[in-house]
Amino acid sequence: MLGATALAASGDSESVANAGFPALNWMNIRDSRGVELTHYRFATSPGSLFEPLETAVAVVLGLEFAGYIVIVTGAIWVIGYTMSFHWLDPFGRALSGIARSLDAQIGIPMVLIVATSIGAFIVAWFVLRGFHARAATQVVTMVGVAVIGPVFMAEPLEDVLSSHGLMSQGRDLGISVAAGLTGHTYADPAGLVATMQENLADNFARQPLQVWNFGHVIDDRAACAASWTAGVQRGSESAVVSGLRACGDLAAYHAALNPSMGQVGSGLVMLLCAGILLAFGAYLSVKIIWSALDSIFHGFAAIFGFAAGGFVYGPTQTFLVRNLVDSFYGAVVMAVYIIYLGLYVLFLDNLFDQAPGQGTVVLILGAVVEIVGLLQFRRLVGALHQGNEWIVNRFALALQQGPGGGGAGGGGGGSTALGMGSSGLDNAGVPGLGLIAGAAALGTLNNNPASAWLFNRVSPLEPHSMKRQSAMLDQWGVWNARWNGEKAGGPDGLATHAYLDRLHLSHAARDATAVARNDGRGGVNTARGAAAAVDGVLVGGGAFLGQVAASLRGAGFTDEDMIQRAVEARGYLYKHAGDVPLTDKNLAEVVAASNYAASMNTPAAHAELERAALTYAFGREGVELQGSARRVGEEYMAAPSREGLNRIQKVASGEETAMYSAGDAAQILRWIGDEHAGRVSETVTDYITDPSNAENRRRFFAAQNAAIDTDYWATEATRSPASALAPGG
Repeated sequence: MLGATALAASGDSESVANAGFPALNWMNIRDSRGVELTHYRFATSPGSLFEPLETAVAVVLGLEFAGYIVIVTGAIWVIGYTMSFHWLDPFGRALSGIARSLDAQIGIPMVLIVATSIGAFIVAWFVLRGFHARAATQVVTMVGVAVIGPVFMAEPLEDVLSSHGLMSQGRDLGISVAAGLTGHTYADPAGLVATMQENLADNFARQPLQVWNFGHVIDDRAACAASWTAGVQRGSESAVVSGLRACGDLAAYHAALNPSMGQVGSGLVMLLCAGILLAFGAYLSVKIIWSALDSIFHGFAAIFGFAAGGFVYGPTQTFLVRNLVDSFYGAVVMAVYIIYLGLYVLFLDNLFDQAPGQGTVVLILGAVVEIVGLLQFRRLVGALHQGNEWIVNRFALALQQGPGGGGAGGGGGGSTALGMGSSGLDNAGVPGLGLIAGAAALGTLNNNPASAWLFNRVSPLEPHSMKRQSAMLDQWGVWNARWNGEKAGGPDGLATHAYLDRLHLSHAARDATAVARNDGRGGVNTARGAAAAVDGVLVGGGAFLGQVAASLRGAGFTDEDMIQRAVEARGYLYKHAGDVPLTDKNLAEVVAASNYAASMNTPAAHAELERAALTYAFGREGVELQGSARRVGEEYMAAPSREGLNRIQKVASGEETAMYSAGDAAQILRWIGDEHAGRVSETVTDYITDPSNAENRRRFFAAQNAAIDTDYWATEATRSPASALAPGG
């Protein structure tokens, strides 16, 4: 408390706030808006000496936030750094030098002569004992080592560490497969890794922090998102809070000024769940590095095999084979791990996309799902290890045939010596193959027509097969039914015709959008175009707002947030326009829309206001006044008053006489209504185009208020501008 007071007194609090997390700035982890995670702030009231409980809550929230940012930033960096393979450069340079030095020490003619002499002696021994197959295998092995060895020894570890080696190819393969399986069409490794880091930053830092701090995701509002981003980049909590107030998100503004124990509890939950999820990603990253270094180690050990051990029959040859297989298999395992990690990260990204504004819920559900993922990953690791051992043993069996002649060479004895035993599916020496065989048998039984006849349903062993069969039969019943002698299904069936209203409403939305575009009011994926499309759907026969969103998608709109805001704006008018006590219902809609636009200050609200004003002016007959009638109408519009309107109404009803007739009075009333509508529609476009312009705002509300006053005054008499009869009516 004394330190905070001293900083406030010295004016250095802003510089301290801008410092962020200096120890983590070098990681340079940014969200999709380009903001570094280390610049994030938890905007809340620091309390005071007179509010000790609020001060304590703010301190606890600050500690939770610091721990949360450290965990999230560190884990995201570990995942991105691992998949970028920048860590391989220092290892590669150091190990390449060591490999060349080792090659220079043991790859000398003396060692080669000794090793080949021992190998030749073993060949001669096999020939003398009558093991001709073994002798031939040994000769072929020695020749293979002699041919491949110089190529390998010329650049040791080149196939492992080079930019086109096993490590790089395994990494590119893993990222490409992960991208394809999650629906990404591009497979540039560097670009996808950067995208993964930005998505992780958004999903684990930006959106959860906003939910934690303000109770909801403020990025849903473009203005609030920009204000929050600007305040965070400045490193000022006060700028964040003032920006929320300026953008109109009062709920977030009050949440920032009132820290609560609920926020403390939410912070604990987020800290725990995010830590678990990102710890699993970091664990996968460590496994990737481990498998890569394992492949490098075996490539390093293969130098001994090519220099000498590969020429000598027995364990030394098996050592060379094991190192070659393990080196290649390590790259394969690394690719599998990268696929798993890529799927994990991109799956979380898609999961967050499917639940916008619910980052905390996804964190909790993801933590539960991760338990299953961890168990499956352990099984995957075990299966890969068993597969590696099986491949190595099969190569060893081929090189070291058991006693006896012929091509088989007594393979059974060799198998026993290597711990393999028989290669039958039911043998414990090949774990997992028996289970695979059993699963294949069950699959054959499940897809057999005889099983379908026996159980009276297709694929009877699959989950929910009975429910699927029942649903299929019910659907058949609908499509095969006949109504009034006509079949429901088929291209000309009655059930098919029931869906044609969707096509009709989509066309109505498309036509209304085209009209708005031609009038200069925007087209597809614009707020003004969306407002016009919503009106087109409802005018075209849409019975309820639930049909509007689907119709806009059918008309080509792809911005889901824009569609949602347009539907919400029209829904507000449906609910509140009837509460405005005006005779002219179109004018009542304009009033409700202007109230909504002033409250929300969003493009969708402004576009709906423009649409209501244009509807208010649409269809007016354009009454023309002449002579004294023209003068009376213009005098009223220049200075509207209750007395002036009532006098015109009394002349129209025959209660009074004037220099103009009752018919002229009726025309004047209609002309006044048309003039009000015209002035409202003329001023609304300037107002919504630049709502911050005080003159535009004054002109619009002056025109609207004049129309409202006229409507109110008209209800005091027998006839109003909205209900005045046409000439001769």
